[in-house]
Amino acid sequence: MSARRALGGLVAIALAGPVAAPAAAQMEGVLEEIRVTAQRREERLEDVPISVSTMDGDRLATILEGGEDIRALAGRVPGLNAESSNGRVAPRFYLRGLGNTDFDLAASQPVSIIMDEVVMENVILKSFPLFDIERVEVLRGPQGTLFGRNTPAGIIKFDTVKPSEELSGYFRATAGEVGTLNFEGALGGSLGGSDTVLGRLSVFSLNRDDWISNSFTGENDVMGENQDLAVRGQLLFQPSDEFSALVNVHWRDYEGTSEIFRANILTAGSNALNENFDRDVVAFNEGDNNPQTAEQTGVSLTLDWNMTDSVALTSITAYESAEDSSLGDIDGGNPGGPGFIPFQSVTRDGIPDLTQLTQEFRLSSQASDMLFWQAGFYYFDEDYKILTEPFFIPGTTRLHENTSWAVFGQFSYDMSASWNLTAGVRYTDDEKDLSDPSDNVGTPFDPVNVQDDEKIARRTAEDAGSSLARQPDLCIVINTRRDLHFFGYSALDNFLAAALGAGLGYDLSASVTLRTGRYIYKRTQNGLLHAPHFAAAAACRAGNWRCARFSTAAITAIACLRPAKFDIPFGTEHRLLERYL
Repeated sequence: MSARRALGGLVAIALAGPVAAPAAAQMEGVLEEIRVTAQRREERLEDVPISVSTMDGDRLATILEGGEDIRALAGRVPGLNAESSNGRVAPRFYLRGLGNTDFDLAASQPVSIIMDEVVMENVILKSFPLFDIERVEVLRGPQGTLFGRNTPAGIIKFDTVKPSEELSGYFRATAGEVGTLNFEGALGGSLGGSDTVLGRLSVFSLNRDDWISNSFTGENDVMGENQDLAVRGQLLFQPSDEFSALVNVHWRDYEGTSEIFRANILTAGSNALNENFDRDVVAFNEGDNNPQTAEQTGVSLTLDWNMTDSVALTSITAYESAEDSSLGDIDGGNPGGPGFIPFQSVTRDGIPDLTQLTQEFRLSSQASDMLFWQAGFYYFDEDYKILTEPFFIPGTTRLHENTSWAVFGQFSYDMSASWNLTAGVRYTDDEKDLSDPSDNVGTPFDPVNVQDDEKIARRTAEDAGSSLARQPDLCIVINTRRDLHFFGYSALDNFLAAALGAGLGYDLSASVTLRTGRYIYKRTQNGLLHAPHFAAAAACRAGNWRCARFSTAAITAIACLRPAKFDIPFGTEHRLLERYL
């Protein structure tokens, strides 16, 4: 490897305003108190009864200063992993091993990205650059009673630096080889000398030249480029102590190289790279040197109104739009090699148009020194087209539409200095449509509609009862100390399901689910089916029995209890809503 190709030798320059008081306290040997907003209110980290990891903006900036993207959080936060099959866009996240390995741009992810209180649902939206960040929080486990969009595996929550009355800002630049020049900066403060209107402007730019050559075409330095530019503007209007309005407008334009695939660089049984591996050279006969583009625009309006001394109303309205395209030679070579390549493959995948509209209303109250509660309504509407051009069939354009609404609530009560009771409930209605748009030039297909009111079990008697659709769930958390908490869930439809469990530490949990009216097949969000499911399902079918389910992170088992009203044909797929996970 030539010295020219080395990505080391970076030079960083950072300028910032005065040292903040907490940082100064740390310099004097005083331990800083960590505060988080994991439960939609500011609390000490040690008082939060859920598993939370946090990282401040300075530490995140240090991790990203070499030009890394959001995937750099993997390995820096316990239990968090991230990957991508599409370069710097479309990242996939896993918490405690729970995630979705499907790289399709329409695949739902059980780990949600929340940026400034707005969910970034599609994987393209999740790749927005990270800059001028105040705090990162990673919440493990389901968060449906806290956040409007349900999250079976957890949440990665980013809060940017908000406008303040004091004039403040920073500038940070990094330069290196291969044409690397990255910089970001922000400036904010009072506008017009008034404390009523505050603003902040943040800018991010990442630049790296092509450095990978294509030996098949004879072209030098034609891949590896990244040009990423993003801007965020925030305007805060606070006419009184009781009311404030925050407008957030952000934009991103990206052009670079998609994922680089390399054929036959590894040999089974060996950890060494084969001799045909050259970091600076590939031999692609297709793919036009793997180009990739993405553009994203978004705006949000957050209204906060302190109705009384103890009751506050929050409204968050947000709109996101995006488009992206990726083309790549995914066989990693050409008909002549390197090594044996069974077939040639080049694919294109992209979203020519995506829109997402969300609205959240949240009412919260510090009713007393011991009781805090909050309740909310959430609306989500998303539609986008996906253009897919695989190598083995004609390309296809699909139109995806998703509409969902939910109501949710939670309260927290301090029973004593050592005991705290937290309970929450959520009700969700979700509908997805897949259709053939008028501009589809590929293979036509029939429309598909998926709703959460579909019957989950097949009836064998006319008096079987009502459907299990739209059942709210109940979550109860009892915190006894920092490393031990108890929790429970219940689906409230004539008490058809109930669950109790306990968690020791932050990485071990157990639950038991009882079905008293019918058997319900329950699957994990990431689609992994454990062998005990099938054995138990067969046993329950044979005896027409009700079932109980016990699960941990690694083991899932179902035990039959007594006869039920339903016969579930073994081998038939049955679905339970994601909110129960």
